[in-house]
Amino acid sequence: MKLASAIMLVLGAVVACHDTPTEPTAEELALARVYSVRVNRPSEASSLLFLFGNSDQLIAKAFDSAGVEIATPLRFEWYSDDPSIVEIDQNGRATAKRSGRTMVHARVATGVSGTKPLTVFDPGTALAINPDSSRMLPGQRRSLGLQYLTIPDTVRVQGWSSSNIALATVDDDGVVTAVAPGLATITVAYAGRTFRSEVRVADIATPLRFTTVAAGHFATCALAVDGTAYCWGTARDGTLGSAEPMDRCINYLAYNIPGGAGGPGIAFDRYVANCAMEPARVATSLRFASLDVRYAGGASVGCGTTSGGEAHCWGATGDLTGGSPGPTVVPVSAQLRFTSFSFPCGVTAGNDAWCFGDPAARGAPATASTTPTQVTGTGIWRIVTGGLSGTTHRC
Repeated sequence: MKLASAIMLVLGAVVACHDTPTEPTAEELALARVYSVRVNRPSEASSLLFLFGNSDQLIAKAFDSAGVEIATPLRFEWYSDDPSIVEIDQNGRATAKRSGRTMVHARVATGVSGTKPLTVFDPGTALAINPDSSRMLPGQRRSLGLQYLTIPDTVRVQGWSSSNIALATVDDDGVVTAVAPGLATITVAYAGRTFRSEVRVADIATPLRFTTVAAGHFATCALAVDGTAYCWGTARDGTLGSAEPMDRCINYLAYNIPGGAGGPGIAFDRYVANCAMEPARVATSLRFASLDVRYAGGASVGCGTTSGGEAHCWGATGDLTGGSPGPTVVPVSAQLRFTSFSFPCGVTAGNDAWCFGDPAARGAPATASTTPTQVTGTGIWRIVTGGLSGTTHRC
């Protein structure tokens, strides 16, 4: 009996000597370093899916405490807060089921997880025709499309039609051709809705020839040979000096989403504004000898000076009028005549500089003025170049 017990003790000791701990796997070592998880679409674009069974592949990435991505492949558990809105499989493939908003998650074995908010839209209500208003010249062509309201993606559909093919035609892909002056309506049906776009075909009697071109922040203006002013670009705040029908421009401003519950990514703000892709005549009978366009108050202001030295401006003219901006052409001064003018300052024939608006632009610590005031100092001025509205920089 004692012999048997001794043998068992020896065998146990031998087994104990060989029962050494196993080395951790590469995945286990990587898991110990996981500090955060981020979930994104492959393009790291906006958090958006669409209805009717559309799906998208999501990607999860793990990072250490220093924010460095962990290269070792890891396994993630995928799940959705509301599978009736977004269903997601264990490969990260998300499928939109119905309209709504929910969160999807990717979690590693240690419990660290990342989250992505997903919003599901019905394409029938999340689309708009782009552009919904066009100003074209005979012979010009332009593509129309249905565009999502939240991201700059266009849906190409067929079945377009024109209310008057004598004025404007449209092919199956939404390409419009202007034929003759007049107004036509272009329509297309999609997802149970009918979308419409107005096409105004204008006409210019003679080809335009410009002697001067001035480019601004939102608009560009030019003088024709006869001194008539034309502008094109964004019509925000009357920048173009015209109230005639315009194009409709849609822009998407991308901005970064910082890290957080939904992880980093990119989202878009959608801006819709009247604009002119072709030169639009400034609404005045005046003929100008010089032209200037400046950035002012989040928009642009255009100014023209006649051969007689009268300066007139349009657009963001709040510093001049004390009121709201607009396309109306307004005089700078009834008395002063300028040899050079750049909003909001000008030089007269006597080589004196005059400014209105910001008092610092006039070298005087006074309140803002809508009436031109002479710049202080003893200098002899030849030219003044205006700066940004809201700054004190004039040269």
